[in-house]
Amino acid sequence: MKKMKIKHHKQFLGLKLLHWTGVLASLALTLVAWRISASQYEARVEARFNQQADLIVSLIQERLHSYADGLWAGVAFYYGNNAQISYEEWKTFSGSMNLPKKYPGINVIGVIFYVPPNELDKFLAKQRKNRPDFAIHHSNDTIYYPITYIEPQKGNEEAVGLDISFEKNRLKAAEKARDTGNAQMTGPIILVQDEKQAPGFLFYAPFYDNKQLNSAKKPRGNFKGMVYAPFIVEKLVYGVLAPKERLVNVSVSDDDVLLYSEHLNGSKPLFSKKISKSIYGREWTFDIRTNERFKKAFSSAQSNYILISGIIIDLLLIILFFNLSRSQERAVRLAEKMTEEAKLHRQSAEQASKLAALGEMAAGIAHEINNPLSVILGYSALLKELEDSNRLLDHPQEVKTATTKIESSVKRITNIINGLRQFSRKESGEDKNVEKLNAIIKETVEFAKEGFKVKTTEIVLNLDKEARVLCNKVQISQVLINLLNNAQLEASKSEEKEIKVTTRLDRSSHTVRVSISNSGSLIPEEIHDKIFQPFFTTKKAGEGTGIGLSISKNLIEAHGGQLYLDANQPITTFVIELPVV
Repeated sequence: MKKMKIKHHKQFLGLKLLHWTGVLASLALTLVAWRISASQYEARVEARFNQQADLIVSLIQERLHSYADGLWAGVAFYYGNNAQISYEEWKTFSGSMNLPKKYPGINVIGVIFYVPPNELDKFLAKQRKNRPDFAIHHSNDTIYYPITYIEPQKGNEEAVGLDISFEKNRLKAAEKARDTGNAQMTGPIILVQDEKQAPGFLFYAPFYDNKQLNSAKKPRGNFKGMVYAPFIVEKLVYGVLAPKERLVNVSVSDDDVLLYSEHLNGSKPLFSKKISKSIYGREWTFDIRTNERFKKAFSSAQSNYILISGIIIDLLLIILFFNLSRSQERAVRLAEKMTEEAKLHRQSAEQASKLAALGEMAAGIAHEINNPLSVILGYSALLKELEDSNRLLDHPQEVKTATTKIESSVKRITNIINGLRQFSRKESGEDKNVEKLNAIIKETVEFAKEGFKVKTTEIVLNLDKEARVLCNKVQISQVLINLLNNAQLEASKSEEKEIKVTTRLDRSSHTVRVSISNSGSLIPEEIHDKIFQPFFTTKKAGEGTGIGLSISKNLIEAHGGQLYLDANQPITTFVIELPVV
């Protein structure tokens, strides 16, 4: 009996040790899972912050680009009026621009004429015919850049006649605009009409003698003046961003001069980022930091929930072990229940990840469609302006350019939508037949050659024995066309201008390998993992939607195959692997 008790005692001790080992292992696993979850969540939150930061900078840049478009519209009006505009004509034009609605942040727009010293009296006499009180003030008497027209004039009387050459920031930017022919911003200044004395800028767009319109370089001697607009940085930011809804705060500096700031003293952001951009001749630095709304929106509840859940599970396991001797069956049922709960938690996490990916795709779609929409809106406004002023027939080239741009933008949006439809379509195997792969390749290559914009690109075929594959012929041809077009775009930039299409039949693995290589530049290693993502592209704006490779990968995988970039090759090589019949 005693020996039996000792035996049972040893068995109990062994079972107890095993149970505690399981508890410790579970606790360790909980801590590891918590740490991994916290790290992944932090990475996702930081990515969201970076997205918000980049969006803010992009919105401010786009708003400044729209300001520049408004100034160039004024320059076009000057040229369209045979380089002669009166104050009344400018007043009518500026009124048609509808500044508060089309260009929020800009309240006035005006004209600065360059007046050589020997023509000063003639200039003053001309202006005083209709405005007897017109005078130039703050002049340095060696060079004259008077603000001649400004609309609306009410509230901006102090700026009328102001010679901008009196102050170095104003003069330096004017001379740079004059010498380069580009739109130019001044350094930080205080606007004479601003009662708050907040940091502001002048934005210039130069114009020249009408005879020099078609010259590649506009000589300084033909410089006539500038269309300009003053703006205050605070109004610029408020016109673009909605502070009450944003999750980040921003400050803007120009060459270390603070222009605008939303940051609170003593606050500690979760993330911060500085972005420097060269904007119309100035170097602006955006200091972007998370705010309290960001902290509330992205708390670390998920990772803490995993930790707490894990600890609770471990406590339940301890209770389970204490009661195991009395109710082993009950313990098993409880363990199964907890396993099911853990599975549900994982499924919830996977669903959250899918929703996050969907959000990123939606942001990409919005960005891709927003660009051509901006072009359509801009050129539509130009056509409406010409129509309202009955000048459509006087500007056939501008009308042709506008309609061409609108048409190409509509086609781009159509291509994006068609690509999305194909990307989201669930492929089935109903239309698959046994086909000869080499025949499909030859037929597709001949078709692709006809569509190449650069006819000098050579396609070299090196095909192995004929392989039969169960496939949808049209879809396989579509993938080949996409890869050949991408290869041709890169190969046409190289000296060799060559594309190689190679097939290798592997009977041991029952697969056929199709390699498409080009003599163009290699794809950078840091983006190898991104090229198959929807809307990721290395092409210039307008050359592609960034969805072709993603669609191609889905099509090949629907055929039970693989599409990948072979990074071990010395030249850019994409590989298709398909099972053979």
